[in-house]
Amino acid sequence: RLTRKVIDKQRGVERCAECGGQGVKIQTIRMGPMIQQVQKVCDTCSGQGTIYRQNKAQETLEVHIPKGAPDQHKINFSEKADEIPDGEAGDVVFVLQEQSHADFKRKGDDLYIERTISLGEALCGFSMQVKHLDDRILIIKSKPGEVLKPVPYDPFVEDEKTAWTMFEDFDCPSLENAAVAETEDIKVCKKAVDSGQLRGKGIGCFVQKGGRTVFKQCTYAQAFETKVASKGSKLYIISDPEADKEKRMMKAVEGEGLPRLKSPFEH
Repeated sequence: RLTRKVIDKQRGVERCAECGGQGVKIQTIRMGPMIQQVQKVCDTCSGQGTIYRQNKAQETLEVHIPKGAPDQHKINFSEKADEIPDGEAGDVVFVLQEQSHADFKRKGDDLYIERTISLGEALCGFSMQVKHLDDRILIIKSKPGEVLKPVPYDPFVEDEKTAWTMFEDFDCPSLENAAVAETEDIKVCKKAVDSGQLRGKGIGCFVQKGGRTVFKQCTYAQAFETKVASKGSKLYIISDPEADKEKRMMKAVEGEGLPRLKSPFEH
């Protein structure tokens, strides 16, 4: 339910007689032989140049959320804000905030759910029931002879902050420098790799010493193999992306994700 200010249609909008619609008044001040003119805001119309009355009106807006709408999706109601004279009312915009779910995680239009299965089930087959978002019960089972294998792909690794392992008194001098920062602020350095200028540049480690941070473009294995002792240095190596590979297996159920949000340009 929305409360907004609307212009009284019966009274309408009138031009301010005090300032002639200018919104300001000129005041003449005589000081002996001198005359000074001072411009000030009109008290009658508060500088708007018009006189009108606003009433409060309540209106119920029905917000229809389209299927597949993503987080931060905006739903716009044109000209539903407060009314103003000689102009169009602004828009009311609803911004959707997606709530986390106890079982499902969303990645675009796909839904992921985690379940633990035994080694025997991974090798010989499994069957499980999953309650969907619309309360339907899905029977998910492996095909005859299908073996679930570990996969390196983690769909949510880009959404999480990169994990680092710190090695005191170590460096990787043989690796080529990719960038240098004149700071040892660990939060600033990690942010530069996660979401700053170095994101997606393949930074596998960085070294801090003497107030400077040197970023290296490498893999986890290259950084770990080339590290050598270096007193006074702090070496940060990206966590092994394959560390949890054995625990990560996937099986896709086609057509049971979220509906794709239709573009307004599609027909």
